[in-house]
Amino acid sequence: MTEQVYTVWGFGCKRAAKLLRLSGIQLYSLRHVQQFFRTSQDIVPPRCLLIYTPNLKTLQADKLVRSLRQQWPMVDVVLWSPRAGAHFVRRAFKQGAKDVVLSDKIEDLVDVVDTIIEEQRFLPRMNELNEDFTSSSRFEGLVSRSPEMWDLFHTCINIAETDATVLILGETGTGKELIARALHRRSGRKGAFVVLDCGAVPEQLINSELFGHVKGAFTGAMHDKKGLFRHADGGTLFLDELASIPLEVQFRLLRTLQEGTIRPVGGHEELPVDVRVIAATNEALDKKVQDGTFREDLMYRLSVLYLTVPPLRERQEDI
Repeated sequence: MTEQVYTVWGFGCKRAAKLLRLSGIQLYSLRHVQQFFRTSQDIVPPRCLLIYTPNLKTLQADKLVRSLRQQWPMVDVVLWSPRAGAHFVRRAFKQGAKDVVLSDKIEDLVDVVDTIIEEQRFLPRMNELNEDFTSSSRFEGLVSRSPEMWDLFHTCINIAETDATVLILGETGTGKELIARALHRRSGRKGAFVVLDCGAVPEQLINSELFGHVKGAFTGAMHDKKGLFRHADGGTLFLDELASIPLEVQFRLLRTLQEGTIRPVGGHEELPVDVRVIAATNEALDKKVQDGTFREDLMYRLSVLYLTVPPLRERQEDI
């Protein structure tokens, strides 16, 4: 495949031109930079613009590269300047030069141009891969370089718009609540995302926190309380540290999941609620079931869908 490179040569570069042509590179040679600017409006942008600058001063190089990049922002500019100093090189790169070839060996120049052409040849495919990576490595603001997390994001996308309960498993600090929030955002549910850390609420108060209470239901109940299920009506209730819920509350939670209603503490009326429940735990619920501290029927009801968030030590790409 023949690639196009425009060259602005000084004198004595015939051998370089010959080697470039032998590499399959089509050259359009211009003797002076001024000639390039006069004709650049009428020519198709090349893959690369190669400029031989044996005597170009730093300020001239600044202006030249800047002008070239403005004219053709997608074209790689290469300066071949064997006598250039460090300041010249720094300024050229700052203005957007792709490379500055300091070697006086023509073979080195040809290698640089060949490499640039090869990069550009594969650029469309790289862009496609980057798009694929972006779509699989992101989910509602969460980003990861880990293939395990990409699989998790893909699953989240597939289940987000369902109303099924989700159980998220993972160690402390793995981002279980972030996953739950992302599922809620993607779900399309219009109600609020409400969080309860089950391990942080005293056992005697968790019933009231979840289901609310009526005035006078117990000592200190000076007014009615809605409870988190009603606050999350139309939205999502996230129960973190699920294994901490006492057995009495587990029964009421199971009934709510089955019937779609709640009864406030001290109340007599069943109130309908439309809430998706997402729960999370860092404990093995099957072991809690075996030792009698967690209801098996509730475990199955809460894990219609389940996700496992890998710990950071298993996804080194994200460190």
